[in-house]
Amino acid sequence: MRLIAKGLKNKLEYKKLALDSTDDLYALTNVIQRGDLVEAKTLRAVPQTTGAFDDDQIQGNAGKKKVLRKLIYITVRAQKIVFDGEEIRITGVITDAGHHESLKTKYHTLALTPGDEVTVIKEFWDFFALQTLDQYVGADTMSALAVVFNSTGKFTIYELRHSVTRVLVQGYKAIPRKYDGQGSVGKTRGKQYNDFFNVAKETLLRTIENRCKADWTIPVLLISMPYMNKLFSEYFKAWAVDNKVKTAIQLQQGFITLETSSEGKTAIREALKSISYKSALNKLAIAADGNEMDQFQRMFHTDPDRVWYGEKHVDYALEMSAVSVLFLSSNFVRGFDHAKRSRYAEATQAVQQNGGKVFMYSHLQDSGRQIDALGGIAAILRFPLNDDAVELEDPELSDYSDDE
Repeated sequence: MRLIAKGLKNKLEYKKLALDSTDDLYALTNVIQRGDLVEAKTLRAVPQTTGAFDDDQIQGNAGKKKVLRKLIYITVRAQKIVFDGEEIRITGVITDAGHHESLKTKYHTLALTPGDEVTVIKEFWDFFALQTLDQYVGADTMSALAVVFNSTGKFTIYELRHSVTRVLVQGYKAIPRKYDGQGSVGKTRGKQYNDFFNVAKETLLRTIENRCKADWTIPVLLISMPYMNKLFSEYFKAWAVDNKVKTAIQLQQGFITLETSSEGKTAIREALKSISYKSALNKLAIAADGNEMDQFQRMFHTDPDRVWYGEKHVDYALEMSAVSVLFLSSNFVRGFDHAKRSRYAEATQAVQQNGGKVFMYSHLQDSGRQIDALGGIAAILRFPLNDDAVELEDPELSDYSDDE
């Protein structure tokens, strides 16, 4: 993400941003709130008062008015923000459409993808919005590819990003289960593996060429049973060297092999948690927040008195300045009104000022879904707190206790 310009517009502070990746789209969902003004280029049918029809014009039904689909700047007051992993859609009432006055007060949806520019105009830029920009503006939000094999001849290529894990392509080339009696991998089965690996190789190369802008330095994780990783890596290297394909040689040298007995996204989760590969994965933004989440899950069993979750309990821990690590889901924060968001922004700043850490997880990642299941907010405490104190703060429970 790049900050193109900032300043004041009608006494409101604006920031114009260039969106370079899908991670930037996710970041934007944590910046824009309901009620913010959002300006971007968009295609919109506008009244055509002069000139003849051309191929891009359509004829309206009401009064046979001429309209033309044009690329224009539109500003909407955000009412709904949706991110699906590939684009962000911002729906709201049009407040400004340049000289196209007839479009004002009508609804429009801005659909933004990587490569677009957008201007966000706010009455107040709170901590969550500014922290998100600090994290993403100028940052190299690197992605990685993961190739997950199974022993029957199926493979799946995933894109791993900080905000989302998604399937890019799947392939299949049958590998019979029976061996031909000539060792662990005989001639017949060896050829079948080669055919399978050739399909996987070609698919991987096409994916990098078409979906990753021919970035041959992108990290590639091979995730499967150990022998499958080894066989594919050896096959890929031999092909690249024999054919003197320098980009493929460079790609193969960066392969990271992760062993797992699972398949699909379960295999990715298992591999990324592998302690033996933490050092290799720490250079990827994907794994950056995983260590703290692993600690949180372990403490459920080893030190449960210092693991709290749910809004009421974590609020009490924040009041007691007891939070060492605060976990938030993006869904939880985006659901706030301005007053509640400001309150949590102040609490989050207090955690950091006291030396604590704050992590916000995308709802499109497993960690975000886990936090959502815990009420959208959780914490690791510096010291244990009395759980009964939280219950007694509930008026109904207090009244009940008095009756007793």
